[in-house]
Amino acid sequence: MPITLFSCAGSYEEIPKDVLNYQAKVSTTDNIKVEYQPNVLKGKYSLNEIKTGVSLITVKITNNTGQDIRFKNDIKIYSEDREISIIPLNSFYDITRQDADKSLWFLALTPLNAYSFSQTTEGSTVTSQSSGFYPIGLILGPALAFGNQAAANGANKKFKKQLEENNILEQTIKNGDSNTGFIGLRTTNIQNLTFKLVKQ
Repeated sequence: MPITLFSCAGSYEEIPKDVLNYQAKVSTTDNIKVEYQPNVLKGKYSLNEIKTGVSLITVKITNNTGQDIRFKNDIKIYSEDREISIIPLNSFYDITRQDADKSLWFLALTPLNAYSFSQTTEGSTVTSQSSGFYPIGLILGPALAFGNQAAANGANKKFKKQLEENNILEQTIKNGDSNTGFIGLRTTNIQNLTFKLVKQ
């Protein structure tokens, strides 16, 4: 049976640049225009969002406030007048990454053995017999465990790198400029968001 049938690790499907440049929803308040795209993660990372009650969105923020702003200090996010908690992206990664060590349960297959038995007859007389013993678990268990662990670690590394490269919370948005990046939210209700400037 092919080892790929036992795969439990998922790949990371990188969020393409066109998702950052084209946003599906728009919020305009306090001279801030925010275009955002929900549901950008795929596969196991999307499933982990649902399990943990968090969401990643891509945003494009245009600052026309007359002053420079810093997202994490100057902007709050609301859904139906309820403020939504923003998750630092390093914490979002910890919440939604794949648990690579779960793959080690495949080591439980190590004691698995396969047996074969055959015999040759002539009429009612058995002329020969043979049997075989194959410790397939010695190969299958470690291969599945460490192969899936490596795949999950590789996917997590790509995921973390893209989060770090698109951390808009740490960016200063100059007046008149537009910046793009990712934001982690502690909610799954992300269809109608409002972005408001914190009053100084």
